[in-house]
Amino acid sequence: MQAANVTVNGLDYPTEIHQPAGRSAAPVAALIDLHGLDSDGPTQAALTRFRELADREGFVVAEPSGSVGTLGVTGWEIAALDEPGRGTGRDDLSAMDQLIDKLVDDECVDPDRVFVAGYSMGGFLAAELACSPGSRVAGILAVAGFHAPEPCERHVPTLVVHGTADPIVPLGPNGTSLVVDDTMPQAARELLASSIEQEVATSARGADCDDAPTSTELADDVTELRYTGCAGGAEHRLVLVEGGGHTWPGAAPAADADFVGATTTNFDATEASWDFFASHSGRP
Repeated sequence: MQAANVTVNGLDYPTEIHQPAGRSAAPVAALIDLHGLDSDGPTQAALTRFRELADREGFVVAEPSGSVGTLGVTGWEIAALDEPGRGTGRDDLSAMDQLIDKLVDDECVDPDRVFVAGYSMGGFLAAELACSPGSRVAGILAVAGFHAPEPCERHVPTLVVHGTADPIVPLGPNGTSLVVDDTMPQAARELLASSIEQEVATSARGADCDDAPTSTELADDVTELRYTGCAGGAEHRLVLVEGGGHTWPGAAPAADADFVGATTTNFDATEASWDFFASHSGRP
């Protein structure tokens, strides 16, 4: 692991970059792994275990840490939160674009094979990165947090994984989040009350996918809704974990499971994401 840093408008984004063991000299794929609210890159690395997968599959992993935002803890700038001064001071989209530059220029990463995974608030940012004009993101995974940015300038293969009993970002619609109170900005409350299923359907519609998804049972507690026929191969999939909480499927049970809910072992979001990216890029 090597330490790196990205600085935009005076804000630092310390990043840990993992090179796969025995990587080839040729350009390889990369995955940017985005943490949730009140977390950081190293914590995200321990949760998702992408570095272990990277050693096996031969790709680079970058885990940046966001700065303290308007909610008073570390996180990311999300357009749907309608934060004051967005894009004039803090600019997380530009920071991630600069991180991609660093990966391509310094770490021998293929610019056509840069993927983004995000957990919770990181999932919201992953969606915005994919939609940004000129973005080089080739596909995203959003776990326990997703919305369909509007307008969306471009669409990419999108895998969304969500627990039906998520107490923090409810599946919705009109779910009640345990973290919402009267002090939370109205935009944040509206975001947490949205329907994840509807957000995925909206994004799929924007990508010109077929209207009706096909449903497949992947395990006793896991169902996949797949939107196909999408323009440019931007397939959308929504994996629903019955009884799943605000957790990363396939990870170790959360220490605060009484608060965030259950973690399934019948589906591994980390492994599934790389299979998904491979199916759309040919060779991630």
